[in-house]
Amino acid sequence: MVEKLLIFCLLAYFIGSIPFGIIVGRYIKGIDLQKEGSGNIGAANAFRVMGPVWGAIVLLGDFLKGVVSLMLAQHYFLVSVPPLFFILVGLFAILGHNYSIYLRFKGGKGVATTAGVFFFISWKAALTAFSFWAVIIFFTGFASLGSLAASLALPVCMLLFKEPFPYMIFAAAAFLLIVYTHRSNIVRLLTGREKKLQFKKTVKS
Repeated sequence: MVEKLLIFCLLAYFIGSIPFGIIVGRYIKGIDLQKEGSGNIGAANAFRVMGPVWGAIVLLGDFLKGVVSLMLAQHYFLVSVPPLFFILVGLFAILGHNYSIYLRFKGGKGVATTAGVFFFISWKAALTAFSFWAVIIFFTGFASLGSLAASLALPVCMLLFKEPFPYMIFAAAAFLLIVYTHRSNIVRLLTGREKKLQFKKTVKS
């Protein structure tokens, strides 16, 4: 079991490392997200730089990295496995996105991939928690604030839907990781320097 766990953790890491922001931006749209907007390859910057359609494609790709990683593990075993198994596989998918081996261990901030991981674990809790993301962005325009609110709500939603305790701990750890990856955004929010999510009217093809 340990050997198989290591294999699926590595597989999840390589799947999580796929930089959809770079693939869509640089190779389809001719735009390098690392040099535009905030310089981040995640969905928020993709929305900001390339517009809602291409931003949504990046969001979906990053989201599916979390889902697919756990689906592959479940399909292989076809039996119930301990929560720790899915926690570790999901964690490696998130770390792959944040520290992509294809980008010299740089990457995004993990929100969409985290959403995908928890959607697989508990779609009800994930949808409830990450609805905060859309609501906060709609009313404030701050993608980072939406991400922080959603990740904070996630462990609470896991508790409300009575998910296994290890998954609640994982959700709390995911929140702390998102706080860490958004530490510069938090500083800008507190100092009033954070930029709102605004789409460019025209984007170069």
